[in-house]
Amino acid sequence: MIEQHATVMTVNHDHVTVETQRASACGTCASGGGCGAGILGSLFGNRSSRIEVTADVALQPGDEVVIGLPESALLLGSLWVYLVPLLLFIAGSLVGRTVASNTGGGELLVILGGILGGLAGFVWAAAHSRARQEQGSPFRPVVLKRVRPGSIAVAPPPL
Repeated sequence: MIEQHATVMTVNHDHVTVETQRASACGTCASGGGCGAGILGSLFGNRSSRIEVTADVALQPGDEVVIGLPESALLLGSLWVYLVPLLLFIAGSLVGRTVASNTGGGELLVILGGILGGLAGFVWAAAHSRARQEQGSPFRPVVLKRVRPGSIAVAPPPL
């Protein structure tokens, strides 16, 4: 289980919106030294992300919680995001090559086929991701535990 600390922002029955801070890969990156990744990360700053998670415990805005996502969900999600567009890019290139060789066309058809195949892969992966989130599947993060009750006031999200 991949775990991340978060702060509860809003509560809606068994779903809560939490805010997480982007964590750096290592202590050297967090201090801004070492490799170029730490320097590149400092350009973008410590941004936060708001996501909706499922909660089985009673929570209030401001509570600090630990959210989790199974490793298998991350692996399958990565396959959908990276592998499906890549495979469709290759398939589109092969179709473009076949069309180009049969019609006497040039490499432009191969390039166009690859681009169209890759775009189709991204669209398919995005649609698959939305369908999985709406079903309340294991691809959705869950609240594992409350670390401490909220001691800060949380401002409502901007309209």
